[in-house]
Amino acid sequence: MAELKTLSPRKWVANYSGAAPTLDASDDVYVGDLAVDSSNNAIWQCFDRTEGAPVWTLVTYGGEVSDAAWTGSNWNSTTVAPSQHATEHALLTRGMWTLVQRQTVAGSAVTSLTFSGLNGNTARRYKIVSKVISNSASANLVCVTCNTDTTASNYPWRNISSVGAAAGANTGTNAGIVVAYTAAAADVSYGEQVLDAATGAYRSALGSFYRGATSPTEQYQWITMWLDNSSNITQLVVTAAVASGLGIGSYVELWKLAQ
Repeated sequence: MAELKTLSPRKWVANYSGAAPTLDASDDVYVGDLAVDSSNNAIWQCFDRTEGAPVWTLVTYGGEVSDAAWTGSNWNSTTVAPSQHATEHALLTRGMWTLVQRQTVAGSAVTSLTFSGLNGNTARRYKIVSKVISNSASANLVCVTCNTDTTASNYPWRNISSVGAAAGANTGTNAGIVVAYTAAAADVSYGEQVLDAATGAYRSALGSFYRGATSPTEQYQWITMWLDNSSNITQLVVTAAVASGLGIGSYVELWKLAQ
C-alpha cells in the first residue's frame, strides 16, 4: 500500500545535476513528494521511499536532463517549447511549499541556527518546521528573530495551552517568535509556524508545538506579532534560551510558498 503523509505533497529543491534524486525515507521523504532540480527545473515525483532504493519518476522538466534520467518510464519531451516547460513548472508548483533550507544539528549541540539571504517580500510567506531535542534539564524556550531584532517588546504573543489535564491561556513577549519549548533533559519539541513575511503591515506568525519525553505532556497554539511593518525580512535566526540548547539531532526547516 502506498504511504502518503499528507494530501499536499512536499517539494524538495536541490541541484540534482539532471539525474534522478536519491532522497529516501531516511530524509523524511514520503510517496507523492516532489523534487525540483534547480539545475534545470526538472520535477520528479516519489513512488517508492525505500532506503537505498527510492523510485523517482520524471513528470516534467525545463532544461537539459542527463542521459541517466531517461530510463524506464521517464519520458523525453525535448521537442516541447521552453515556454511550455515554464508554464508547466509554474502551474505544477503554484501554491506549494518549497523547501528553502534544512539545518540539522550534528556533532555537538548549538545555541542558534541562521537562515540568511532571504527576501520576505518575494516569498511573502514562510513556514518554519522545527524539531528540538533537549540538551538541558532547564526550561528552554526556542525563538526565531527577524533580521537582527532581538527586542522582546517587538514580539508580543498570545497562546492557548494544554498542560497535563489543564487548559490555559497566556500573553507575553519574548525576543522572537516562539517555535519550541523543552523543560527536561529527555524532552523533544516539534512544531510548525507560518509567518506572514511581506512588508506593509506588522508580521504575524501562527502555529503550534508540543513538548514531551515519552509522550506529549504539553501542547501550545501560539501566535506572535513582529511589530515592524517596513523592514524586509532577509534573515531568520533560531535561538535557544539556554546555551547549547539545540541538541544533536535537532533540525529546523524553512519553507516558502510558491506564488
